Amino acid sequence: MSGCIESVLGQDYPDLEYIIVDGGSVDGTLSVIEKYRENISRVINTKDNGSYDALNKGIALATGDLIGLLNADDLLADPSVVSAVVALVKREHCNIVYGDLDIITRNGREKVVRRWRPGRYNPVKLRFGWMPPHPTLYIGHELLRKYLPYAQHYEASADYDLILRAFGDTAANIRYLNKLMVKMRSGGQSNGSSIKLFRTFLADYRILEANGVPLPLLVAGIKKLRKLRQLC
Repeated sequence: MSGCIESVLGQDYPDLEYIIVDGGSVDGTLSVIEKYRENISRVINTKDNGSYDALNKGIALATGDLIGLLNADDLLADPSVVSAVVALVKREHCNIVYGDLDIITRNGREKVVRRWRPGRYNPVKLRFGWMPPHPTLYIGHELLRKYLPYAQHYEASADYDLILRAFGDTAANIRYLNKLMVKMRSGGQSNGSSIKLFRTFLADYRILEANGVPLPLLVAGIKKLRKLRQLC
């Protein structure tokens, strides 16, 4: 948790609103947060119904023009990430930015096990299981609020649902930032046991079907296979 906080507070962009949402944890997280409290805009400590409920709460309190999300185990890759995003938004007048992500081990060595390099956006890609790394996503507040809240009934795939809807909006002006933006520790909600993987696959299928993507079962399978190309 401290690594995540320090990666945010260490950004060279001066105008950050940093909101932390904690789901009433009792594992010492709050004591870690307290060490940095004077530099954090707001801390919410209430019981929630999972990570996407927490994201919904945090975004509802945000006042900035551009919203980015970072899980407690993830790190912004270097101090220039936010300033690079803002520079691209100003230069291209875009309202969605995403970039590259590395998935690293949890043993403290930060060994890269997957490199997620989504490349430039093309609407056709969405029909073949493509999606950008959610932790690298920055969306204009005005556009994002059209698609909130995250649909919690999709469980670990709620981000995929929001991405399909937001990226399909004619008001979306999307740009790829060719830069490593986030280091994410392995072992997220959608990874791990075969049961988790199967539940995520079913959720992806339901999302694709709900969003009118042709051949949703096939596309859900392709989405999973895309991960194989990212392995180191």
